Amino acid sequence: MSETNRYELARRLADSLNETYALADARVWLRDGDSDDYLPVISPTVTQVEQITEATSGDLRGRGAYPLGADVLGFVEIPSWRSIEKERQKTILARVEEAAEALAAAAAISEATSESPRKILIVDPDAAFRKSVRAVLHVAGYAVVEAADGPSAIEQTRKEQPDLVLLAWLLEGINGKEVARQLKADPATHGIPILMVTVCSSIEDKVEALDAGVQDFVTKPFDFRELLARIEQQVRWRKLLDHDVEGAASVAVAPKAVAESTGPEITHLSALLQDKNYDGALKEAMASAEFSEGRSEFEGAAQAYVLASQAADGARRPELANKLQRLAGTMYLRLAESSRDTAKIQLGYTMSARMFLMAGNLVLAQQAAQHAAPPAAGSTA
Repeated sequence: MSETNRYELARRLADSLNETYALADARVWLRDGDSDDYLPVISPTVTQVEQITEATSGDLRGRGAYPLGADVLGFVEIPSWRSIEKERQKTILARVEEAAEALAAAAAISEATSESPRKILIVDPDAAFRKSVRAVLHVAGYAVVEAADGPSAIEQTRKEQPDLVLLAWLLEGINGKEVARQLKADPATHGIPILMVTVCSSIEDKVEALDAGVQDFVTKPFDFRELLARIEQQVRWRKLLDHDVEGAASVAVAPKAVAESTGPEITHLSALLQDKNYDGALKEAMASAEFSEGRSEFEGAAQAYVLASQAADGARRPELANKLQRLAGTMYLRLAESSRDTAKIQLGYTMSARMFLMAGNLVLAQQAAQHAAPPAAGSTA
């Protein structure tokens, strides 16, 4: 497991202040790089783009905010502080001091390893949206570059070589789908993952975007924590795949495995496949996967993506089939990472390994298989 970054530590502090201590007005701020600007840690309840304003240390001290550590890596702002009883204030301050020590340790580790921050390219015509996302990514430890239109997005991707492109669907000059297609056609940018941001959620749009080379989607309005989770997953996978067997990520193995669970929806989709109604099966399976994922029913989403992959394969669209197979693997992995049921965790890792292997992602398959393997006899946790 990677070292916990400062954003995660600050988020935990914000959660504990708001949940454990019931301080609904508490806010945690983190310093933006080496500047004197501080950015707020986004609440999990944020589901829409909002104007995020920076604050200087002078601003925050003037409002009575409490500094985090001697190096002032951040601040804790609690407007209702004066109304809190003294003993409770002491308990809260102890928690804040504990967080300050953890932040200082995380900063020291980061400086010692001297690893360059991962870089994200935000492509969106809305300057306010870019600013909001930039603030979230900065405090999460990412470097950020921006583009407002399609031609600039292509130019910036080639020049900056980001670890991920956060790409709007609707752009001036060249739309997001065409930007993705051109980036995937260019050997210099082919391997950079693309996460598409859209207000369009039709199945046809998603199929077209997958065909163009997009890896995943987020739909406005969204939870910023979900956005960070999707970005982190894609960046982590790219880092793994940098060491993959040459060409493994592009091996298109036809998905022949049938979803193992049955139910009315799976039975219906299977019937469409048997009738060779591949277009109908693809659209309905994608819709079913989207619905299940939205309800955090990751096993159902995975099964639907498997059937969507089979439909794409039947329609002789092997590249799309391969991408849908990887999405099935992603859903099984999310099942494993979110479940508390041992059997579901084992199923999730085992099936994600199988899906990634069939899609040609050998390193991802190996990583999932290692989690799926039972502990050796006599070993301890």
